[in-house]
Amino acid sequence: MKNNMHADFYLKDLRLRRKCALIIIAGGTLLVAFMIGFVEVFVTQNKDLMLIVLTFASVLSILPSVLKLVKINAIIKGKTTNMLI
Repeated sequence: MKNNMHADFYLKDLRLRRKCALIIIAGGTLLVAFMIGFVEVFVTQNKDLMLIVLTFASVLSILPSVLKLVKINAIIKGKTTNMLI
């Protein structure tokens, strides 16, 4: 009984971490969209180079959160299948 309570708390914590990772990814994506829009509207020189650098930088900055989300989803999937068996 006690192990089941700990597993429930652990799953709740994992689900909370998954929500936080999703919020970070969504916020980062929104921020990148605003930055790209800013570059498109206000920058006149070397616009192509700035967009390329900004795109690569945004992918590299959001990638750790996406990898963390994938890991958390795998742990949740493993825990829920173990609880059902």
